[in-house]
Amino acid sequence: MDKSTVVKKLDFIKEIKGSNSFYDVHAHPFDVFQGPFAYKPSSIHPDLFSAGGSEYTSQQIVDLNLKKHLGMECREFDQAIKDKFSLLNSRMLYAHTGPKVFGDSMLLGGIDRVFLLPILGGDDEGSGQLRVMAGMFGGDKRFMLGYSVPNSMPNEKIAQAVSDAANDYGVKVLKIHPSLQEIDLATRAGVERVETILEASRMARVKVVIHGGLSLRCSRPEASTYGAVSNLEHVDWGITPETVVVAHAGCFGHTLDDARASILPRMGAMLEQYDNLAVDTSGIGFEVLCLVLKHIDLSRILFGSDCLYEKQWGAVVSLMCALEQTVPSPEVSLVRIASLNPASRFLGGQSYVDQALSQMSPIY
Repeated sequence: MDKSTVVKKLDFIKEIKGSNSFYDVHAHPFDVFQGPFAYKPSSIHPDLFSAGGSEYTSQQIVDLNLKKHLGMECREFDQAIKDKFSLLNSRMLYAHTGPKVFGDSMLLGGIDRVFLLPILGGDDEGSGQLRVMAGMFGGDKRFMLGYSVPNSMPNEKIAQAVSDAANDYGVKVLKIHPSLQEIDLATRAGVERVETILEASRMARVKVVIHGGLSLRCSRPEASTYGAVSNLEHVDWGITPETVVVAHAGCFGHTLDDARASILPRMGAMLEQYDNLAVDTSGIGFEVLCLVLKHIDLSRILFGSDCLYEKQWGAVVSLMCALEQTVPSPEVSLVRIASLNPASRFLGGQSYVDQALSQMSPIY
């Protein structure tokens, strides 16, 4: 899709959007491998933070390749080569962060509010990263802060830590990444760890986003599958009544054939079992996204971009194009996935969605 077509599509999307607020439920304030501590305030703009000496330039709309592969779908490359490219690429993408960077991105894509999801590895201390994130983004209503429980924290301290994060920093969502946090959901200890976090979610009334699928750049090769749907099935997601979003619809790193034959049928069974489960659209290729829209009830799908790893405007356009290929009412469905579903799951209830849809269109 060339640039002029992308611009026209974005203009059309913003017309569809109308007065609704669009939410991105899956964005990362920092590179998940490097963390926040190398950033320094910029002298150019008070809401810009930079790591290294490169000059900040705001994103521009360019040609969009809907067929490109995301995550680990190109398995023919040697893992070490992919890891090196991923490291170098993420450092470039996250040379700058802050409300200025995200605000410029949101403006292009028509996004109004973003959930910022940090990820902590086994040795990270969550309070330090949370303080830095709050210092950058806190107080700006466009951003809702997330928290990741450090793996060094004993289970018995998790509930208090989550409560403190919610009370002291206004945290709205917990991020779990089994592979990067080395939570092996094939073991009882790993399941107990996640279920302890779910109990903390229930007590503090905060939502949860958990990585779904395979992973790159794990410290141990076997950890790459810890977030696979076959492992997520072991967890009792009903422990918390709060929304739990399975990121990437459980498909990250999986091929189209994997998604069709195994992942999405298993995700469908989990969604049927647990009313509080939903999925997001982040970090999956266009063809897999089309499958997700065909196989999962649209009321359970939330828009996510994986920004800044992926361009928000590109993710919005990809979603619109996928809806046009898969559902009878793509305009209404876009508003539902990017606005009504996340608003109801994170801010309101199903009655909010029903009322909004009745005012939009008699056909859905």
